[in-house]
Amino acid sequence: MNIDIGAIVSRAFSIVKRHRALWILGFLAALGGVGGGGVNFQIPSGGNFGIPSGGTSGTPELPGGNPFDQLSRISPENWQMAGALVLGLCCVFVVIGIALWLVGLTANGGLIVGANRAEMGDGVTFGESWRGGAARLGSFVGMRILLAIPSILLAIVMAVVVATAIAGAGGLAVLSDRAQSEDTTAILGTLFAGIACVGVPLACVLWIYSIIAGAIQMLGDRAISIDQVGAMDAIRRGWGLFRSNLGNVIVMGIILALIGIAIGIVTAIVAGIVLVPSIVLMVSQAARETGPQPFSFVVFGLSLLLFFVIAAVISALVVAFRATVWTLIYRQITGKGAVLPPASSAPPAPLPLQ
Repeated sequence: MNIDIGAIVSRAFSIVKRHRALWILGFLAALGGVGGGGVNFQIPSGGNFGIPSGGTSGTPELPGGNPFDQLSRISPENWQMAGALVLGLCCVFVVIGIALWLVGLTANGGLIVGANRAEMGDGVTFGESWRGGAARLGSFVGMRILLAIPSILLAIVMAVVVATAIAGAGGLAVLSDRAQSEDTTAILGTLFAGIACVGVPLACVLWIYSIIAGAIQMLGDRAISIDQVGAMDAIRRGWGLFRSNLGNVIVMGIILALIGIAIGIVTAIVAGIVLVPSIVLMVSQAARETGPQPFSFVVFGLSLLLFFVIAAVISALVVAFRATVWTLIYRQITGKGAVLPPASSAPPAPLPLQ
């Protein structure tokens, strides 16, 4: 089936622009890592940032002695306390990560429900869309677990192959009478060749499967939200739609990837405009004898906060737009109605929360 990609993109843009409830759902989906990304920041260093030096060379004076001797003086009780603290923090981070992931899945389902309602001409509210996503959360999780099983099995096979090869090479090295001579080089060469012969094809298979599984998951999410099917039926329907509409899915994926690259460039430009002046201020003050002043840190913190807000808004809109595009494609390839013409240039609808 041929689809009008231009009409779908235009209609998706119109829906996202008019229904602000999708913006919040897009933000929550991005927050949970469902269709979202991250930005890494590095604070440039320039000078000693006002840290007094302890020597004539200008470098800070470090405490003397072997640091391992200092560690050996820590009592077993303190080590146990530190270990318990680290373990507790890891558990907290895992719980928070799972909670955010579930919030992202729910918001992603809400985006599909909202976009589908908008295309049908119904009203879109945050509350109804969120409840629609929450009602199908179990199926979303189940489908992802089922799709992850082949990847986990392939990863286990790769780990077993690598461990077996290393163990075999180690055994040969021990048995060799000249383990420190040219035999060691030959053993290592055989080891890496064996790992490459098995690991590279498995890695390629894993990469290809991840692409197919991503497409099945994207279409399956819409089958779960719109057609109210279970996890296994969603996988079957997603695979059938992907196979019968391979060209459309690939073309739309490439277009969305190019749009994502363009938005990434714009975001980088915005980061430069917002952050560079404050960074230049900090570096220029760091070059002075007095070092950076508190005012420069305040300016940098405010600039960083402003960029986070801008990046969050951009990410929310991008996730909402992408979810709407795939929802419109799903409706068209499943025969649920052609894409409506773009809405008029009326002002955006208010943000109902009920």
